[in-house]
Amino acid sequence: MGPADGQSLIEDGDYLYDYRRAVLEDNTGQVYDWSLITFKFDQGIVASIDIIFDQKPDQLLEDDADEQL
Repeated sequence: MGPADGQSLIEDGDYLYDYRRAVLEDNTGQVYDWSLITFKFDQGIVASIDIIFDQKPDQLLEDDADEQL
């Protein structure tokens, strides 16, 4: 996955690593281009993976269009 976009230490000593990536949702075939993927590590072992499907906010889409001009 590469370097995490965000890292945090939570109360019980576990670590969370957050990534923003494009994800293909199998059931619908839709690509969510700004999904949040969170890995929770417990004593160095992946304890859980959570995925929140999301699209880029409109403001970021506008910023991307401005950069291309």
